[in-house]
Amino acid sequence: MLANFALIGPFLPQGPKPALTEAGAAAAAAFDEQTMLPALQCVGSPAPYFMFILDAKRITTGEDAISIVGDYDGGERTIHMNLADHAGATPSVHGHSIGRWEGDTLVVDTVQFTPRAMAHAYGVPSGVQKHLVERLTRNADGTRIAYHFELSDPEFLAAPIAGDAQWAYRPDLELALEACDPEAARRFTGK
Repeated sequence: MLANFALIGPFLPQGPKPALTEAGAAAAAAFDEQTMLPALQCVGSPAPYFMFILDAKRITTGEDAISIVGDYDGGERTIHMNLADHAGATPSVHGHSIGRWEGDTLVVDTVQFTPRAMAHAYGVPSGVQKHLVERLTRNADGTRIAYHFELSDPEFLAAPIAGDAQWAYRPDLELALEACDPEAARRFTGK
């Protein structure tokens, strides 16, 4: 996958932050990597970050659902293709996604993300109103997928954010899924 570094930069400790609300700025200022980093509990990254992490992804399409599994943290998203709304959805790290086709573009609408300490940028959490719309379009020769997202979260983001990335089709790569070891994940904290 080829990602725009501007998408990854906000997730670096000294990276730029999106425009934040007062609550977002306060949460970012109070963020403690030693105790609040979700990876310390082996909790993966939510979308859209999950979608532009530089790793291999496996996409499996079915009649009722599409699955996207990421190599980096073993995260898995399910996009329900047989639902028209999010009624009765249970919150999760990856939220509740419903998809539809607009021509050759898969449009994914996701809500019901669980609140977490780091979701929109380094130390910037997500709230219960987080709403993500994504578009994935395969190019004509099937060698790339254009990925676009639009994200709003009025509790922590002062304005919606958007971004783009390109995924390369690499059938020669196999996922190297390794289960996260909580003890190893916390080694750098000394706790």
